[in-house]
Amino acid sequence: MKNALPSPTRISLRGLYFSSIAIDWTNATHIEMVGFRFDECVHLLRVAPRFVQCDFQIVQPPIQMHELPHDVIMCRSLQWLDYRDRHNAAGFFNLISLPSLRCLSITPEQQTLEVFESVTACLKRSSCPLTFLKISYVELRDAPLIPLLEVTPTLEILDLFLVHLSDALFQHLGATAIDVYNQEEDAFLPHLGVIKLWGPRAYSWTSICDLYQCCDTDDSSSGIFRRECSLDISVSIFSGFDDEAIYIDKDASALLQALIEDGIDLCITDSRCRSIIKLEEPDDSSEN
Repeated sequence: MKNALPSPTRISLRGLYFSSIAIDWTNATHIEMVGFRFDECVHLLRVAPRFVQCDFQIVQPPIQMHELPHDVIMCRSLQWLDYRDRHNAAGFFNLISLPSLRCLSITPEQQTLEVFESVTACLKRSSCPLTFLKISYVELRDAPLIPLLEVTPTLEILDLFLVHLSDALFQHLGATAIDVYNQEEDAFLPHLGVIKLWGPRAYSWTSICDLYQCCDTDDSSSGIFRRECSLDISVSIFSGFDDEAIYIDKDASALLQALIEDGIDLCITDSRCRSIIKLEEPDDSSEN
Protein backbone atom coordinates (compact mmCIF):
# COMPACT_ATOMS: atom_id res chain seq x y z
CA MET A 1 0.00 0.00 0.00
CA LYS A 2 1.34 3.39 -0.98
CA ASN A 3 0.12 5.20 2.13
CA ALA A 4 1.13 2.57 4.67
CA LEU A 5 3.01 3.97 7.65
CA PRO A 6 6.43 2.57 8.59
CA SER A 7 6.17 0.03 11.39
CA PRO A 8 9.65 -0.33 12.96
CA THR A 9 10.45 -2.42 16.01
CA ARG A 10 13.33 -0.29 17.38
CA ILE A 11 12.95 3.49 17.49
CA SER A 12 15.12 6.38 18.70
CA LEU A 13 13.67 9.91 18.70
CA ARG A 14 15.46 13.12 19.65
CA GLY A 15 14.45 16.74 19.29
CA LEU A 16 11.27 16.17 17.28
CA TYR A 17 7.69 17.29 17.65
CA PHE A 18 5.63 14.25 18.55
CA SER A 19 2.79 15.42 16.30
CA SER A 20 5.14 15.29 13.30
CA ILE A 21 6.01 11.60 13.77
CA ALA A 22 4.08 9.34 11.40
CA ILE A 23 4.69 5.81 12.66
CA ASP A 24 2.57 2.72 13.09
CA TRP A 25 3.43 1.81 16.70
CA THR A 26 1.88 -1.66 16.58
CA ASN A 27 5.16 -3.59 16.24
CA ALA A 28 7.42 -1.26 18.27
CA THR A 29 9.28 -3.12 21.02
CA HIS A 30 12.17 -0.76 21.89
CA ILE A 31 11.96 3.02 22.20
CA GLU A 32 14.39 5.77 23.18
CA MET A 33 12.89 9.26 23.52
CA VAL A 34 14.93 12.32 24.50
CA GLY A 35 13.39 15.69 25.28
CA PHE A 36 9.73 14.79 24.83
CA ARG A 37 6.92 15.94 27.10
CA PHE A 38 5.43 13.96 29.96
CA ASP A 39 2.00 13.70 28.33
CA GLU A 40 3.60 12.48 25.09
CA CYS A 41 5.41 9.66 26.91
CA VAL A 42 2.18 8.63 28.63
CA HIS A 43 0.27 8.75 25.34
CA LEU A 44 2.90 6.56 23.70
CA LEU A 45 2.43 3.85 26.32
CA ARG A 46 -1.28 3.87 25.51
CA VAL A 47 -0.86 3.40 21.74
CA ALA A 48 2.13 1.02 21.66
CA PRO A 49 1.07 -2.31 23.20
CA ARG A 50 4.26 -4.33 22.59
CA PHE A 51 6.98 -2.27 24.20
CA VAL A 52 9.62 -4.41 25.89
CA GLN A 53 12.15 -1.65 26.60
CA CYS A 54 11.54 2.09 27.11
CA ASP A 55 14.14 4.79 27.70
CA PHE A 56 12.58 8.18 28.44
CA GLN A 57 15.23 10.88 28.97
CA ILE A 58 15.00 14.57 29.87
CA VAL A 59 11.21 14.42 30.10
CA GLN A 60 9.65 17.89 29.83
CA PRO A 61 6.59 19.28 31.64
CA PRO A 62 3.24 18.56 29.94
CA ILE A 63 1.23 21.04 27.91
CA GLN A 64 -1.76 18.68 27.90
CA MET A 65 -1.91 18.26 24.11
CA HIS A 66 -2.63 14.61 24.88
CA GLU A 67 -5.29 14.04 27.51
CA LEU A 68 -3.97 12.09 30.48
CA PRO A 69 -5.84 8.85 31.23
CA HIS A 70 -8.22 8.49 34.14
CA ASP A 71 -7.40 4.79 34.56
CA VAL A 72 -4.05 3.10 35.08
CA ILE A 73 -2.27 2.09 31.85
CA MET A 74 -1.42 -1.62 31.85
CA CYS A 75 1.97 -2.09 30.13
CA ARG A 76 1.86 -5.86 29.99
CA SER A 77 5.01 -6.54 27.96
CA LEU A 78 7.37 -3.84 29.31
CA GLN A 79 10.41 -5.46 30.95
CA TRP A 80 12.99 -2.65 31.04
CA LEU A 81 12.30 1.00 31.90
CA ASP A 82 14.74 3.91 32.24
CA TYR A 83 12.93 7.10 33.30
CA ARG A 84 14.78 10.40 33.81
CA ASP A 85 12.53 13.27 34.79
CA ARG A 86 13.05 16.41 36.85
CA HIS A 87 9.39 17.39 37.09
CA ASN A 88 6.87 14.60 36.50
CA ALA A 89 8.14 11.32 38.00
CA ALA A 90 5.42 11.00 40.64
CA GLY A 91 2.64 11.59 38.12
CA PHE A 92 4.17 9.14 35.64
CA PHE A 93 4.34 6.20 38.03
CA ASN A 94 0.85 6.95 39.34
CA LEU A 95 -0.51 6.29 35.84
CA ILE A 96 1.09 2.94 34.96
CA SER A 97 1.20 -0.71 35.94
CA LEU A 98 4.17 -2.87 34.92
CA PRO A 99 3.44 -6.56 35.62
CA SER A 100 6.38 -7.86 33.53
CA LEU A 101 9.02 -5.34 34.64
CA ARG A 102 12.45 -6.82 35.41
CA CYS A 103 14.79 -3.81 35.26
CA LEU A 104 14.02 -0.29 36.47
CA SER A 105 16.29 2.76 36.42
CA ILE A 106 14.90 6.05 37.73
CA THR A 107 16.46 9.49 37.99
CA PRO A 108 14.07 11.83 39.81
CA GLU A 109 16.38 14.83 40.00
CA GLN A 110 13.98 16.95 42.03
CA GLN A 111 13.09 14.46 44.72
CA THR A 112 10.08 14.56 46.99
CA LEU A 113 8.54 11.94 49.20
CA GLU A 114 5.71 11.84 46.66
CA VAL A 115 8.07 10.43 44.02
CA PHE A 116 9.14 7.53 46.23
CA GLU A 117 5.57 6.88 47.31
CA SER A 118 4.35 6.78 43.69
CA VAL A 119 7.13 4.40 42.58
CA THR A 120 6.45 2.19 45.61
CA ALA A 121 2.72 2.15 44.84
CA CYS A 122 3.40 1.34 41.18
CA LEU A 123 5.65 -1.62 42.00
CA LYS A 124 3.21 -2.90 44.61
CA ARG A 125 0.32 -2.56 42.15
CA SER A 126 2.34 -4.31 39.43
CA SER A 127 3.59 -7.31 41.47
CA CYS A 128 6.40 -7.48 38.92
CA PRO A 129 9.44 -9.84 38.91
CA LEU A 130 11.91 -6.95 39.35
CA THR A 131 15.54 -8.13 39.57
CA PHE A 132 17.47 -4.88 38.93
CA LEU A 133 16.83 -1.45 40.45
CA LYS A 134 18.95 1.65 39.91
CA ILE A 135 18.19 4.97 41.59
CA SER A 136 20.29 8.01 40.70
CA TYR A 137 20.82 11.57 41.93
CA VAL A 138 18.81 11.51 45.14
CA GLU A 139 19.97 13.99 47.77
CA LEU A 140 16.78 13.71 49.79
CA ARG A 141 17.81 12.88 53.35
CA ASP A 142 16.07 9.88 54.86
CA ALA A 143 14.61 8.95 51.48
CA PRO A 144 12.11 6.13 52.09
CA LEU A 145 14.14 3.41 50.40
CA ILE A 146 13.10 0.62 52.76
CA PRO A 147 9.34 0.85 52.00
CA LEU A 148 10.24 0.87 48.30
CA LEU A 149 12.47 -2.19 48.63
CA GLU A 150 9.85 -4.04 50.67
CA VAL A 151 7.73 -4.34 47.51
CA THR A 152 10.61 -5.79 45.43
CA PRO A 153 11.06 -9.29 46.92
CA THR A 154 12.68 -10.67 43.75
CA LEU A 155 15.40 -7.98 43.62
CA GLU A 156 18.93 -9.27 42.92
CA ILE A 157 20.91 -6.09 42.13
CA LEU A 158 20.55 -2.69 43.85
CA ASP A 159 22.50 0.18 42.27
CA LEU A 160 22.48 3.54 44.09
CA PHE A 161 24.23 6.35 42.21
CA LEU A 162 24.69 9.63 44.07
CA VAL A 163 22.03 8.69 46.62
CA HIS A 164 22.21 10.10 50.16
CA LEU A 165 22.28 6.82 52.09
CA SER A 166 22.36 6.56 55.88
CA ASP A 167 23.00 3.48 58.03
CA ALA A 168 19.28 2.62 58.02
CA LEU A 169 19.36 0.33 54.96
CA PHE A 170 22.34 -1.71 56.17
CA GLN A 171 20.88 -1.94 59.67
CA HIS A 172 17.58 -3.18 58.27
CA LEU A 173 19.33 -5.74 56.06
CA GLY A 174 21.16 -7.04 59.11
CA ALA A 175 18.12 -7.03 61.39
CA THR A 176 15.96 -8.96 58.91
CA ALA A 177 18.58 -11.48 57.85
CA ILE A 178 17.33 -14.15 60.23
CA ASP A 179 14.07 -14.15 58.21
CA VAL A 180 16.10 -14.81 55.05
CA TYR A 181 17.97 -17.62 56.83
CA ASN A 182 14.66 -19.16 57.96
CA GLN A 183 13.19 -18.71 54.46
CA GLU A 184 10.26 -16.70 55.78
CA GLU A 185 7.69 -15.87 53.12
CA ASP A 186 7.89 -12.12 53.78
CA ALA A 187 11.69 -11.92 54.22
CA PHE A 188 13.31 -8.64 53.20
CA LEU A 189 15.20 -8.91 49.87
CA PRO A 190 15.91 -12.65 50.14
CA HIS A 191 17.51 -12.82 46.68
CA LEU A 192 19.70 -9.71 46.89
CA GLY A 193 23.16 -10.55 45.59
CA VAL A 194 24.79 -7.23 44.66
CA ILE A 195 24.78 -3.72 46.13
CA LYS A 196 26.55 -0.97 44.18
CA LEU A 197 27.12 2.43 45.77
CA TRP A 198 28.69 5.48 44.14
CA GLY A 199 28.97 8.95 45.57
CA PRO A 200 29.40 10.86 48.83
CA ARG A 201 29.13 8.70 51.95
CA ALA A 202 26.68 9.42 54.78
CA TYR A 203 26.70 5.89 56.23
CA SER A 204 29.31 4.35 58.52
CA TRP A 205 31.71 1.62 57.47
CA THR A 206 30.75 -0.45 60.51
CA SER A 207 27.15 -0.63 59.27
CA ILE A 208 28.43 -2.59 56.24
CA CYS A 209 30.34 -4.92 58.54
CA ASP A 210 27.16 -5.59 60.54
CA LEU A 211 25.64 -7.31 57.51
CA TYR A 212 27.99 -10.24 57.86
CA GLN A 213 27.85 -11.03 61.56
CA CYS A 214 26.78 -14.55 62.45
CA CYS A 215 23.09 -15.25 62.80
CA ASP A 216 21.67 -16.29 66.15
CA THR A 217 21.08 -19.92 65.21
CA ASP A 218 21.34 -23.20 67.08
CA ASP A 219 24.81 -23.69 65.65
CA SER A 220 26.72 -20.45 66.19
CA SER A 221 29.83 -21.96 64.63
CA SER A 222 28.10 -22.92 61.40
CA GLY A 223 29.63 -20.02 59.50
CA ILE A 224 26.20 -18.76 58.44
CA PHE A 225 26.33 -15.03 57.91
CA ARG A 226 23.48 -12.58 58.30
CA ARG A 227 23.45 -12.16 54.56
CA GLU A 228 24.70 -14.81 52.18
CA CYS A 229 28.43 -14.61 51.50
CA SER A 230 27.55 -14.10 47.86
CA LEU A 231 26.22 -10.60 48.64
CA ASP A 232 28.75 -8.42 46.80
CA ILE A 233 29.11 -4.80 47.84
CA SER A 234 30.91 -2.38 45.55
CA VAL A 235 31.50 1.13 46.88
CA SER A 236 33.02 4.00 44.90
CA ILE A 237 33.81 7.22 46.77
CA PHE A 238 34.45 10.45 44.86
CA SER A 239 38.13 11.25 45.38
CA GLY A 240 38.09 14.88 44.31
CA PHE A 241 40.91 16.18 42.19
CA ASP A 242 43.84 15.34 44.46
CA ASP A 243 46.27 12.68 43.35
CA GLU A 244 46.61 11.22 46.83
CA ALA A 245 44.06 8.59 47.84
CA ILE A 246 41.99 9.18 50.98
CA TYR A 247 41.92 5.92 52.94
CA ILE A 248 39.35 4.51 55.33
CA ASP A 249 40.44 4.83 58.96
CA LYS A 250 42.58 2.07 60.45
CA ASP A 251 39.93 0.43 62.67
CA ALA A 252 37.27 0.26 59.94
CA SER A 253 39.86 -0.96 57.42
CA ALA A 254 40.76 -3.82 59.75
CA LEU A 255 37.11 -4.89 60.01
CA LEU A 256 36.57 -4.71 56.26
CA GLN A 257 39.81 -6.54 55.50
CA ALA A 258 38.78 -9.32 57.88
CA LEU A 259 35.55 -9.77 55.91
CA ILE A 260 37.48 -9.99 52.66
CA GLU A 261 39.81 -12.59 54.15
CA ASP A 262 36.73 -14.58 55.22
CA GLY A 263 35.63 -14.78 51.59
CA ILE A 264 33.25 -11.82 51.37
CA ASP A 265 33.31 -10.20 47.93
CA LEU A 266 33.71 -6.60 49.07
CA CYS A 267 35.22 -3.91 46.85
CA ILE A 268 35.69 -0.36 48.14
CA THR A 269 37.46 2.06 45.82
CA ASP A 270 37.60 5.77 45.09
CA SER A 271 36.41 7.25 41.81
CA ARG A 272 39.83 6.46 40.31
CA CYS A 273 39.34 2.76 41.05
CA ARG A 274 41.96 2.72 43.83
CA SER A 275 41.27 0.55 46.86
CA ILE A 276 40.87 2.75 49.94
CA ILE A 277 40.98 0.00 52.53
CA LYS A 278 44.17 0.74 54.44
CA LEU A 279 46.01 -2.55 54.78
CA GLU A 280 48.21 -3.30 57.75
CA GLU A 281 51.86 -3.15 56.82
CA PRO A 282 53.62 -6.46 57.50
CA ASP A 283 55.78 -6.58 60.62
CA ASP A 284 59.27 -7.49 59.44
CA SER A 285 60.75 -7.58 62.93
CA SER A 286 61.74 -10.96 64.28
CA GLU A 287 62.77 -12.14 67.70
CA ASN A 288 66.42 -12.96 68.20
